[in-house]
Amino acid sequence: MKPLPQALQDHLAGGVTTVCQCWQITDRNGRVLGFTDHDRALAFEGVVHQPETGFTGTAIEQTLGLAVDTQDVSGVLMSGLLSEEDLAAGVFDD
Repeated sequence: MKPLPQALQDHLAGGVTTVCQCWQITDRNGRVLGFTDHDRALAFEGVVHQPETGFTGTAIEQTLGLAVDTQDVSGVLMSGLLSEEDLAAGVFDD
């Protein structure tokens, strides 16, 4: 099991928790876009993570040893930050 920061352990030990997932994508020009499944925008490490983008994550599968932990994400990324021109030009490829 991976160690958790004490503040997160305390939060999760409470009767009710509020946690969410955040993810970032970086385009070929170095622009970083943040997204979250939370109901409001969250800002940290200089990136604002926009809510309600249409992604749903699954539980994280953790393993022992050198195996890579995995998580599946499904949905459609919808955001005013993404343009049809950038997508067609391959700005977010790879």
